[in-house]
Amino acid sequence: MVIRPCPNLFVLAIAASCIPWESRADASPPGNETSPALLDAFIDQYFRADDAKARTSLVPSIEKAAGGSIEAVATAVRRVMVWEPMPGGEIAIQSLSSGIITAKYHGSLDIDPTPRHGLVLCMPNDDEAADTNLTLNRAIAVLGSEFCGSCVLAALSRPIGGNFLQHPAAADDLRRIIRELRRRIHLDTKRLYLFGFREGGEAAWMASLFQPDLFAGVIVVASYPKLPFPQQVYPLLLPNLNDLPLAVIDSATNGPNAAPPSVMDAHLEAIVQFAGRTSLPIRRLIVGFEDGEYGILPRWDAAKEELAAIRGQARTKPGRTVSHWFRYPAQGDVGWLRAVKTYGDLWTDDQLSIVVSPTTDRDAFITDLLKEKLFHLAGRVEGQTIHIETKRVAEVELRLYDGMVDFAKPIAVLINGRKRHEGLVKPNIATLLESAYEEWEFQRLVFAKLPFSIRADSARE
Repeated sequence: MVIRPCPNLFVLAIAASCIPWESRADASPPGNETSPALLDAFIDQYFRADDAKARTSLVPSIEKAAGGSIEAVATAVRRVMVWEPMPGGEIAIQSLSSGIITAKYHGSLDIDPTPRHGLVLCMPNDDEAADTNLTLNRAIAVLGSEFCGSCVLAALSRPIGGNFLQHPAAADDLRRIIRELRRRIHLDTKRLYLFGFREGGEAAWMASLFQPDLFAGVIVVASYPKLPFPQQVYPLLLPNLNDLPLAVIDSATNGPNAAPPSVMDAHLEAIVQFAGRTSLPIRRLIVGFEDGEYGILPRWDAAKEELAAIRGQARTKPGRTVSHWFRYPAQGDVGWLRAVKTYGDLWTDDQLSIVVSPTTDRDAFITDLLKEKLFHLAGRVEGQTIHIETKRVAEVELRLYDGMVDFAKPIAVLINGRKRHEGLVKPNIATLLESAYEEWEFQRLVFAKLPFSIRADSARE
């Protein structure tokens, strides 16, 4: 069995909360009987097909074998097995934003594809680009043997999306890399964690702020998100994390041998205070650092309880209420709501230079200016009514997951205060299959999609 890589290859070298949505069974049409063995065979064939037309041609056979039941198809997708033991050597992948990327794995050379594996995606420090083993060793030293023993580790050679002014394609790269990892290892997509040290920590901050729905937990060391006008932008971007637990580890700043407070101290203290006021699960762990084989690293035993708590976290389903500010279109994804197309110029400058007159409310002025520069996507699910609000978004896609709504009852969708849909939405087997294929996501399944175009002059735009 051969799994063909995507046309754009990344390099992979082997070294070894929200309110849950209850699932609702979807009854098969009267008189139809499912054929589980045949259904499994068709599902397996579907996910091994590289050609979209070949997959489309399989859908009628899948529907027939499932007796028309989308729930039967969902069950078969969740148990599909299309992974092989990881090959030795290196596999090359060309990223869109930063050329060839390498990822080294820590774990078995012959990863058993039968069980689902957790994964820690490790973002490197700048000094690790030429030696990805150093990234892995640092991650192991910080996270500890229990964390690393329960997951596969994959260290990138470059910190994808390493700063606020990243290449616009970097957001796409992160999801594409994760999809490639999912194709090669039978991953538990509920247990994808993110780790970063210094510059890699900044990249992990950015990934978690703009792609929070991908991860179950984040651990960053000696880093903070370097954002322009933090006092005004933190209240916009930090709530993007929603229920994603994030632990930031840094050294002590008090005591006779402590260094003077740094810029990082000020940023982290402001973040922690904001998190406390808004109930965001961000924890700052101040521990001693020591010089070891892999450089100056925090003492693992001082943070082991917090890290164990994150290790025990599973990715939650997106909340029924979401609010997401983002800089680049590819960052506009909050799980059940996705910005397909935006309008207006991208914010491509690293910083803003703002001069405020003495009579102007500086905080309000800068906040309003940032809101003009950023895109926004928000939504809430209230029973069978879904409210969506957008800013500078031209097309939006509503993705209805299994159990998110009652498909037997009418659904109302309001966008920027205007009713755009009212009526039944039928779960669609083809939508479920292709959505799972696109993300290589076999656990969180999309039962239906509704696309909407939004006029630039609509309410609240």
